[in-house]
Amino acid sequence: DVAIRSKDDAILLGHALFNAHSSLNSQGHLHVPITNLGKLVNSNPSKRSADLFDAIRAILDPNDVGSLDRQWLINRSLKIYTERRHLSRALTDLDSLISSLKTFLNACITLIVLILILIVYSTGVLEELIVSISAILLGFSFIFASPAQIIITCFIFVFLRHPFDVSDRVVIRGDANELLVKQISLLHTVFHHWNGKIVTYPNHVLFTSVIENMKRPTWQIGLHPFMVPMHTTNAQLDELEATFFEHVRAHPNEFDADLCHVQIYDIEDMERIKLVFHTVQRTSWQNAEYLWRATAIWRLIKANIEEMGLEYSALKQPVRLDEPEHVQPSQTAAQFSSTPGQLAQQHLLRHSVPYAGEPGLSPRGTSPRYSSYFDDLT
Repeated sequence: DVAIRSKDDAILLGHALFNAHSSLNSQGHLHVPITNLGKLVNSNPSKRSADLFDAIRAILDPNDVGSLDRQWLINRSLKIYTERRHLSRALTDLDSLISSLKTFLNACITLIVLILILIVYSTGVLEELIVSISAILLGFSFIFASPAQIIITCFIFVFLRHPFDVSDRVVIRGDANELLVKQISLLHTVFHHWNGKIVTYPNHVLFTSVIENMKRPTWQIGLHPFMVPMHTTNAQLDELEATFFEHVRAHPNEFDADLCHVQIYDIEDMERIKLVFHTVQRTSWQNAEYLWRATAIWRLIKANIEEMGLEYSALKQPVRLDEPEHVQPSQTAAQFSSTPGQLAQQHLLRHSVPYAGEPGLSPRGTSPRYSSYFDDLT
């Protein structure tokens, strides 16, 4: 027996299992039938073979596929190692939480017993002392009301709600980032961000938040949108769908091919078709598996589109430029070549009201003071 103390040991275990028990399948590819592992267990009569084989099957083949490839065995070995390590951290945090709970309960019991003793023996001078202490406690009760409420809320969140464990990948509504639970204490929880940051949330804040746990679901649905041009034929769409299902069926440990499907989601602006490839994934997204699975599907569909020669181009739109008939090109050019002072004087001449026959008016029908003002400007 060899202990698994690091990720390298887990990877070597996956390679060793595949190299020792692999054989050729009907397609000529190396794989490990789960029955081979059953023969290995049955060869040792000193152990309960049936129970041991069921335990191995539940760990290495939880989806009852019956065929295991090399990468799958490596991933399962790594999963065993990481879950054991995270379980050790979770037990450590649980001991800390129980110790905090024990301290808090002991303090409450001590305070209650002290109050009962004072009530029972409240005679003479001791009675006056109790009255004084009661007044002091009543005054401090307003001060400690909020901290006490926070502590009680944290207890309810950690021990009753318990929405996550150590190592779970979660998303807190209002924060789009995926966070990995690193440590759980009574008053706060420490998260590890994917970019290396350490984020700390108070538990009483998490109590009122919506938390999405990405580890606890046993399966997930992935949506992979893709755009194709409007002139894509039905035969080409069928070819894209066949390529997608060929990829899904080639990875039975990752996808449930019977539930996957392709949907024409929308036709946008009558020039492009929006296809959505729905994948039902057999595992959770704890280790961000959806990222590389989506990348593989997009690369596959892109390569198939390139092979078919599909190209997208925007629809042709007629463009017509009309110039107003009442504006002459010479007038427009003269207008933009005038100085600001000349433009202002022309505006006043067009909108002025003449006072014919009155003295003091210029021949143009405007007041002399306005004429001299614009003459100074020009």
